[in-house]
Amino acid sequence: MGGLDEEVKNQEEETKIVDLDEEKKKRKPFHYWTVGGRDYRLKLKASNIEKLENKYKCNVMHLVDDMPALSVMLTIIQAAMLPWEHGVKYDDILNLFDKYVEEGGSQIDLFFYAEDGCGNSGSNRRRTVTTTSEYLWAIYPDALDCGIRPELFWDSTLNEIMDMMESYVRCRARDRKQQISDNFILSKALALNLSTLFNEKAELCNPWDFYPQTFKEDKENYEHQKLEAELADYRDKRRRWADEFNRRRQQGM
Repeated sequence: MGGLDEEVKNQEEETKIVDLDEEKKKRKPFHYWTVGGRDYRLKLKASNIEKLENKYKCNVMHLVDDMPALSVMLTIIQAAMLPWEHGVKYDDILNLFDKYVEEGGSQIDLFFYAEDGCGNSGSNRRRTVTTTSEYLWAIYPDALDCGIRPELFWDSTLNEIMDMMESYVRCRARDRKQQISDNFILSKALALNLSTLFNEKAELCNPWDFYPQTFKEDKENYEHQKLEAELADYRDKRRRWADEFNRRRQQGM
């Protein structure tokens, strides 16, 4: 018998009210099955992939290598619809398929219509694993190390999880590269500043010498304060010269 009614009958899920038009504008990786003028949102999440594989005892990808039995197709649709259609039953999916057929659809149309969706969020990756659920459990610790929260992990598709993990690796690589660059600049700055001990004409380097855009405002403030200090020093020298001149003049010198 098809369906996941037995697998999900004890599972409590929050009912979510979703504005489909708003969700489409966000371009999220969902697939929509239109029946009776209504768009039903579909996406296979990790937790439901595991239910399917436990039910059919095989990799979920093997279920759609060729056109599966109608009961299997509708069960997959039920699993993909569960997160947004609270408590949807297999019989509900059967009724939707009957309406779909009445509107001119068929099992063949449904297979090719749904083949693109149900959770594909990016490139189609080939995984050399026994089952998807085993692979999910295998990468779960690494996903946690990448900062993916458990609830987000089990609420995401496999491709979404891989995208998040790959993004984390890219960010870490960029951070590491920036850290190496910063350390190199720091060593260069130390060498230049130490050179002022042996060269009176040498000037201390400043952050904007290495990061002109980041410290642009700081450089402008520094130059403004430096100019004011130079003007104040010039005025002080002029005042002391005038005082000395007047003193000598009074003494008849």
